[in-house]
Amino acid sequence: GSADGAADGALMRDYAHARSEEHSVLGIVRRTGDETMACLFNFSGLAQTVWLDGLEGEFSDLISGERACCPSGTLGPYQYQLCLGRKSGC
Repeated sequence: GSADGAADGALMRDYAHARSEEHSVLGIVRRTGDETMACLFNFSGLAQTVWLDGLEGEFSDLISGERACCPSGTLGPYQYQLCLGRKSGC
């Protein structure tokens, strides 16, 4: 792979701005081919409303299999979500 972690150009670095009311949510986004993975972490003891700028479509939570709060929704206190979206829905 290359110095940026890409293997033959398959992995693209992508930055989506994660916004929350208290600035206590970390959001990490990676895109490969037709899939987008967004990881959200609420480091607050309070529920946080989250918006991920630049993401569209419907995502599923990789742990529960249920619909995820990406690109917007609410994370409970200290909750995290690992979200997967596919290009057909994104």
